[in-house]
Amino acid sequence: MAKQPIEIRDRFKITADVESTALGPLLAQLARIGLENIGYELITDVVRFNRNGPRIAHETTGDEYAREWVADHPTFRAIDLVKHFADSGRSDGSAYTAIRNLVASDEIVKTSLGHYRRADVKALAPPAVAAKTKPAEPEKRTRGQVPRYDVPNLDLIMKFIKPRKRVTVQEAGAFLVKEGRNKKSASPIISQLATAGMLKQIEPGVYEVVKGASFGDSPKQKDRVRKQAERAAKKAAKKAASLNGAEAHGS
Repeated sequence: MAKQPIEIRDRFKITADVESTALGPLLAQLARIGLENIGYELITDVVRFNRNGPRIAHETTGDEYAREWVADHPTFRAIDLVKHFADSGRSDGSAYTAIRNLVASDEIVKTSLGHYRRADVKALAPPAVAAKTKPAEPEKRTRGQVPRYDVPNLDLIMKFIKPRKRVTVQEAGAFLVKEGRNKKSASPIISQLATAGMLKQIEPGVYEVVKGASFGDSPKQKDRVRKQAERAAKKAAKKAASLNGAEAHGS
């Protein structure tokens, strides 16, 4: 008797990943097309989040950023430098580290708790007795000290920003150079306008003009900006002092 021919059939087992919310509809679809013996297993992934958020890469180091700001601030408070760092997305710790490094390199001098001055700025002499007071001598500007102008840098920067929707610190610095000013004054002024709520930082060194913000040339407008910046700076200083006090109490 002749042997029956052997029948050969090919089949495949397919494995795929699918989200849990899509599993039910997918199984129903497979059943409708006639598939049987459908198997699956549950895989649980643990997602870990970065509590500190994404790390921001800055173009300059903390020391260089602080050095540029100190060039326009012969005397300053540590909390003001911390606020300047925070406005650019830098941490409080990087500001205090920069202060320690600049003190170590003899670029700034600590005058009292939380207060500093540039090393090239002479310390203020104690008040003289009235009877021995000498006639005032013409003010001598220390090398590196910011000169005073008839038109403040703030007014120039506001005039520069007025027709724009976006501004960068680099552009503002180049404008000051064109006007014969120190380009390093641009960064703190831009930060001041951001503190006053007139600019919004969209990335390091780049700001957009807040909708409705007015960069008019009237004295009242400029005075309002200065007062807004002062109030915001005081609020930030008070908040930082409160946080520092809480940390000290916790330790």
